[in-house]
Amino acid sequence: MKQTGATSNEERYYIILPDTDPVKLKLAIRSNWRVENKLCRILDVFFNVDNLLKKKDDSAINFNIVLKVALALLEKESSLNVSKKRKMLKAPLHDRYREKVHKCLKTVSLKNQVKPSKLQEINPPFDV
Repeated sequence: MKQTGATSNEERYYIILPDTDPVKLKLAIRSNWRVENKLCRILDVFFNVDNLLKKKDDSAINFNIVLKVALALLEKESSLNVSKKRKMLKAPLHDRYREKVHKCLKTVSLKNQVKPSKLQEINPPFDV
C-alpha cells in the first residue's frame, strides 16, 4: 500500500520445471528479493541513489560499482564500533580513520558486490 492509500497489483512470471516444489520456489523467490531489497535500501539510505542523476553512457552502472565498493569497505572496517552511516561521515573528516578504511581495500572481495562482466572495468589492463 502506498502513502496515498492507493494499492497496486503486479504479476510476475517465472519459467520453472514442471516438477518444482511450489513451497521451495516461493522461498527461493522471496530469498532473492530479500537480498536485492536489502542492498538497494542500504545504498539509497547511505548514498541517496534514488535521487542521483547519472544518465550518460554507463555512468550509472560505474557509479553504482563505486558505491558498492565503498559500502563493502565500510562493512569490512571494524576498528570503530558505530553504524555504517557514522563511519561514512567520519572517513572524509579524519585522515587516520580514512587510512584504516583504505587498508580494507586489500581484503574486500568484489565478487559478491559486482557482476563479473564489470570487473574488467574496475581493473584496467595497464598500470596506473
